[in-house]
Amino acid sequence: MRIKNLGLVVLLGCLCVPGVGLSAAKGNKKSSSTPSNDEGGTPFLIVQVQEVLKGSVEGQRKAKRLQDQVGVRKKILQAKRDDLEVLKKEYDKSSPLMNAKTRAKKQQELQDKYLKFREEAQKNDQELKKLQGDLMAPLLQKIRDEVTKLANREGAYMALAKDMPGLLYIDPDSSRDITYEVTLALNKTYRKSQKRKKGLRKKGKKKRNKKRSRK
Repeated sequence: MRIKNLGLVVLLGCLCVPGVGLSAAKGNKKSSSTPSNDEGGTPFLIVQVQEVLKGSVEGQRKAKRLQDQVGVRKKILQAKRDDLEVLKKEYDKSSPLMNAKTRAKKQQELQDKYLKFREEAQKNDQELKKLQGDLMAPLLQKIRDEVTKLANREGAYMALAKDMPGLLYIDPDSSRDITYEVTLALNKTYRKSQKRKKGLRKKGKKKRNKKRSRK
C-alpha cells in the first residue's frame, strides 16, 4: 500500500478551469486578444504546484495529517497480515495429520480470511484516497485563487501547472472557443474516410465479379 508524498494524487477536476472543456455547442467566434511581451504583458505563467504544496505551511500540515493516518492504518493492516501468516503456518504444520474433509474445511476458512483481508486493504486504500482529496482540494482551490490574482496583476492570459496536468488560470477574453470548428473538421474527415472505404469495397467487388465472369 503506497501513498504518494504529501498527498499529491489530485483529480484533474481540482485543477481544471470552470467552463473550459469539451462541449458540443456553437463555438465562440471572438477573435484572440492575447497580450504580447511588446505590450508589457507576460504571455503565460508556470506554476510548480507540488512545490507550492510542499513549501506552504497549510500543505505541510495537511500532508502530516495524511501521513499520520497512513501510519496508523498501515500498522493495523500489518498486524492482521501477521495473524494470517501465523494461521497459515499452523495449517501447513497440522494439515498432513488431518483427514480430507477437515483439511478442505480448514483450507477454505484460511482462504476466506485472506480474501477478507484483501477486501479490507482495498477499502482502506479507497478511504485514504478520499481523505487525500478532501484534504488537498480546498488548498488547490486557494492556489488557483492566488494564481488568478497574480496573473491579473502581471497581465498574463494563462497559467499552467508544470508538474501535473491541468490549467490553473485562463483569461476568458484572450481565448477563442473552436469546439464547433473542431467538430465540423472531425466529421468532415470521418465522412471522407467512410467514402474512401466504400469506394475500395466497390472496387474490390467489381474485381471479384470480373474474375467470376471469366470462369
